[in-house]
Amino acid sequence: MGKLLTVIIPAYNSQMYLERAVNSLLPYIKLIEVIIVNDGSNDDTAAIAAAYVQKYQDSVILINKENGGHGSAINAGMKLARGLYVKVLDSDDYFAAEPLNSLLQLIQQLSVAAELPDLIFTDYTLEILKQVYRQNHSLLTANELYPTERNNKFFYIDNKLRQVLPTNKLFTWQEVKKWSFTELLIMHTLCYRRDFLQNLHLTLPEGVFYEDNYYSLIPLQTVETMYYLPVNLYMYYIGRQGQSVNLQKIIQNYQHQVKVIKAMLADLKFGYRTGQPIILRDLTIKHMARMYEVCQLIYLMQPNPEHLAALQEVKEAFNRLDPQLWHYVKKKRLVIFLNFACKYLLSLAGLILKLLRRLRVINA
Repeated sequence: MGKLLTVIIPAYNSQMYLERAVNSLLPYIKLIEVIIVNDGSNDDTAAIAAAYVQKYQDSVILINKENGGHGSAINAGMKLARGLYVKVLDSDDYFAAEPLNSLLQLIQQLSVAAELPDLIFTDYTLEILKQVYRQNHSLLTANELYPTERNNKFFYIDNKLRQVLPTNKLFTWQEVKKWSFTELLIMHTLCYRRDFLQNLHLTLPEGVFYEDNYYSLIPLQTVETMYYLPVNLYMYYIGRQGQSVNLQKIIQNYQHQVKVIKAMLADLKFGYRTGQPIILRDLTIKHMARMYEVCQLIYLMQPNPEHLAALQEVKEAFNRLDPQLWHYVKKKRLVIFLNFACKYLLSLAGLILKLLRRLRVINA
């Protein structure tokens, strides 16, 4: 029997936590194909991965490549994937045991019934390292920083999609409820059918962060059949130093946001799709609005010419590549408010600052 699931693990300098990710798959290794993509690491990541290949030769594959970023690692893994379904597991995260068993049983049942949906949704849990421990990373062991069970050094937030998706049944977009901003899709909820993805010839943007937005939204435009398994499979780690979702990293990598948005606009073709389900159109608008809002917030937090130019570049890309989508995005309430803040509040703050300097209230 072929593998039910391919798990692609992009890994860059992951020696501290790669074992936790891979070990979470081992109880079901006979049913899983694991593809570890060493993305040009300069630590012991490759050696750790090679040890798993040696021990589980029928199930674990190692790809060693030059550094090209998270998207390039997924692209490399997809070329070799052979499981019925594909899921991405970041090397600092892991899968919960019982939910993984439930997912594999579901895929087996759907396969026997010859009813394989394009996409299977599962839930995820945020595993958030408490601030006091983030400030003392060097005092903690790898097992303390990356535990395999819940403990008091972390906050845990279980995220559920049951508010918008029918549970434990095959369904189409007509049965999906309206999405809210708090329920926008992220990569960690998605398990695409492998041949569905490969037939799309999906190629993620490379050399950038935040390309998971592309993975979440672009294939979704052609998804027709779905299944939602309400289990918290994905344990999503927050708190690692240098993590791309860190606020300072988001600001530092503002150009990555710009590149990913432009790549998504080029492939979405929102304004040229006819007969698209209303719920999917609404989700697409909200997701792209959220990405534009991130660019607005970056400028508000650090109002400099580079960030202003990036914001303008994104706006021009919307207008040029998908004016119909931009028509809806710019009408979102938070977009309007942030646009007002960018235009007027910063100018007002600047005027007040000049006045205070003239009055010698401040010297800066």
